[in-house]
Amino acid sequence: MTEKQRLMLLDWMRKIHQMEYAHRSESIIWSRTHFWLGLSAFILATLIAISYKFPGVTEQTYDSLPLFLHQDVFIGVAAIIISLLTGLQTFLKANERSEKHRALSRDFEDLRHELETVLNASNGNYSEGEKKLIEQWKLLDTLNASNRSFRKAKKRVKGFNKYPEGLGFLEDQEEKR
Repeated sequence: MTEKQRLMLLDWMRKIHQMEYAHRSESIIWSRTHFWLGLSAFILATLIAISYKFPGVTEQTYDSLPLFLHQDVFIGVAAIIISLLTGLQTFLKANERSEKHRALSRDFEDLRHELETVLNASNGNYSEGEKKLIEQWKLLDTLNASNRSFRKAKKRVKGFNKYPEGLGFLEDQEEKR
């Protein structure tokens, strides 16, 4: 394997590693979104249910409460919020998105491990391994990760200090054109 091929494989590994962590981060974000939407709707629904059992208060105390705590207003507003939260949970499909990003992260991790095997192979016959990697890369059905997740992943992978900073030989190729 030439030095240029080795550097190119390392660059692929770096990119794959970043995508792995970006999708893992997206999975966590969507999982938390699903959890907090569901928990918020559950808490509000519980408050509505127990609001009928609140101890009786005098009319004077009831009138001094803020308007949003009056039972007729509170129940109406809370019911609308619950509807919005459950609608968001249904239409955003946060749990499904979380699972898709988690699976993609796993696929990128598997691809990275394949690349590591090719890079560390001792027999010098890399052409079949490289062809397999290119085919695996083409088959990946990826989703967009948010810029925030990608920047976070890029910073994390850069912190490993195991990949070269850039591929200077690509600049040489540009000059030849």
